[in-house]
Amino acid sequence: MHEIWLKPNRRILALTLVVPLAVAGCGMVLLLAAAGSRYWAWGMSMLFISSLLGIWLIRKMFLPRLGYRRGSLLVCLSRGGPIAVPIGLVECFFLSHTDTVFTGIAGLEAQISALIIRLDRTARDFNSRKTRARLGTWENGTITIRGTWCEPISDRVVTSLNAKLRQAHAQCNGHCPGAVVPRGGSLSK
Repeated sequence: MHEIWLKPNRRILALTLVVPLAVAGCGMVLLLAAAGSRYWAWGMSMLFISSLLGIWLIRKMFLPRLGYRRGSLLVCLSRGGPIAVPIGLVECFFLSHTDTVFTGIAGLEAQISALIIRLDRTARDFNSRKTRARLGTWENGTITIRGTWCEPISDRVVTSLNAKLRQAHAQCNGHCPGAVVPRGGSLSK
């Protein structure tokens, strides 16, 4: 089990459930109108596919953008499972703005809130990762999460994340996985 630090944008994901519901509705119409005919197989196929798509979307609604488990920050910005970053490598969170992925299309230019996660620059293994561009980027030891695809990012959210980070560092008591502790120093600030 993991602790959720940053939720996905459930409003957008709930809106996308319209597609599998529409396909399921068409499948039901085919099943009811064409009982015993070849359209019955089409109706069943549509119901099956829409069920799988609906389950996948509902699962995405509950998969956090950031989570915490046993000394690792779990970052979900790519296909597959989350990437575990040792909490000792996470320096801070801060609020910023970034261009939308729609910038440049038909002259649209807009900026959205973004959460920036700064990692220890000496951690070469976590310098960059491939991400889904619409969710964010991970380059040069900095992770950027676009606000479109997560819960609304505000000063309150960033303050809460930094408090959770301090608490996680304190729980590790200077022995966080991946932490670089200066001689005679500790990670607590």
